Amino acid sequence: MSVSTIKTIACTSLALLAFAGNSILCRLALATNTIDAASFTIIRLLSGSIASGVGYAVWYIALGQLSVIQAAVVQLFVPVLAAIGGLIFAHEFITMRLVISATMILGGILIVVLGRYYFIQRKHSKEE
Repeated sequence: MSVSTIKTIACTSLALLAFAGNSILCRLALATNTIDAASFTIIRLLSGSIASGVGYAVWYIALGQLSVIQAAVVQLFVPVLAAIGGLIFAHEFITMRLVISATMILGGILIVVLGRYYFIQRKHSKEE
């Protein structure tokens, strides 16, 4: 793997974690039934401004290295990260629907990301 590819993967991963962090904080806030509207609003504003701000900054760095299709598909990873965060931090349950949907999302992402490298390798082998 080239340094550029590693940088892209690292930046994309950080951006996705920041976006998922926003969802996780909101799930934690809603996990208790005693949260008042003002506290929830403060948590939502802070998590949204910090996590999303950092996430977008890093995401736009990584975006230059991704194709349009890859960028669109990789963004689908955010709900899976948020679900994992919900399992860990909000003690949500693993359901069959969660397993099936996460598997389908991750499988689709894998197909698209690996597909690019497959076609590049195929193109280079035909040129030689």
